[in-house]
Amino acid sequence: MGVNVFEGTLQMSGCSGQFVVRFFNPKSKTTETVIQTMTSQDTKLGLVIMGSAPIDSRTKKPLTSYPPDNFLFRRNVDGSWEITNCDTRKVCASVEILAVRESNNNKSAIKDIGTDTLVKIIQDYPSEYLLIDARDEKDYDKGHIPTAVYGKKLPKDKTKLLIFYCWNEECDLSTKAAKAAKEADYENVFTYA
Repeated sequence: MGVNVFEGTLQMSGCSGQFVVRFFNPKSKTTETVIQTMTSQDTKLGLVIMGSAPIDSRTKKPLTSYPPDNFLFRRNVDGSWEITNCDTRKVCASVEILAVRESNNNKSAIKDIGTDTLVKIIQDYPSEYLLIDARDEKDYDKGHIPTAVYGKKLPKDKTKLLIFYCWNEECDLSTKAAKAAKEADYENVFTYA
C-alpha cells in the first residue's frame, strides 16, 4: 500500500483563514494545489479547524473531487501535540507539523523557521523548496548553506516554498527579500532565523 504525502500551509487570523495544500495526483501525474477556506472552534476534544469550498489554485474553480480537510489539535499530558486530519469522507491520518511562528501580526506576516525545520525540509523535501541567500553575491561566493542559491529571480510557481536567509537574526536582508516575494503574490514565504 502506498503512502500519500500532502503538504500544506495553514494561515489563520482569529477564527478564519486559508489552507493551501500541495499533493501529487496519480491520475494526472502532476503536483496540484488546492485552496480551502478554514474556520476554527474550541471543543471539549481540542481545537477543531474545518475546511470548506476547496478550489483548484490554477483554474480558481471548485474542486469537488477533493474532500475538505478537518483538523483536530489536542495537547497530550506530556505537553506534546497530537494532530489528526479527517476529511469529509472520514479518511483520517496523523499530521506532522513543521513549527513556525509569526514574526508580526499583520496579514502579510513573514514566518520564521528554525534550524531543525530547515534541516528537515532539506532532507525530506529536496525538490519542494528554494533556499535563497539574500546577501551580496560576493558574500554568497565566499560561502553559503548547502543547496542555497543566490539571485533575485524567483520561480514561476507562486506556491513554491521559498526560504530566505542572510547573516544572522539581526540582518534584515532576508526579511526585505521575503516581503518583496509576498508583495509579488508568492504564497509560501519564510525566513530562516
